Amino acid sequence: MPSNHLYTSIFTKGGWTAPSWALSGAFFVILLVIFYFKYRNPIGSYGDIEIVQNLPDFWSAIDNENKEWTIKEEENARQNIGGMKIMLDKDFEVLQKATEQTQRIWFQTS
Repeated sequence: MPSNHLYTSIFTKGGWTAPSWALSGAFFVILLVIFYFKYRNPIGSYGDIEIVQNLPDFWSAIDNENKEWTIKEEENARQNIGGMKIMLDKDFEVLQKATEQTQRIWFQTS
C-alpha cells in the first residue's frame, strides 16, 4: 500500500500546512548542521594549542571578595528562604575551605 508522503508535496498548497513545512525545514537544517560538523572541524582549525592541565579549581581561582559574597549568599538562602540550598553541601564545603586557605596564606605573608 503506497503512502501519499512525497517530497514533491511541498510544492503544493497542502504541503505548506503545519506541521509538514516545519518538519521539512527542520530536517534540512539538521542535515546541514551534520554535514558542516562532519567535514569542517572548527576546533581543529586553530592549529596546535598547548593545554595547561595544572589550573586551580574555580573556588581557588576567584578573588576573596567573590568567595565571601558567595558564602554570604548561600548562608542567607539556607537561613531565610526555608532552607533552600543554592549549592550542594560538598561544593559549599570546598568553597569554605578555599576561602580559609586563602585567608591563611594572606595573613602569613602580610
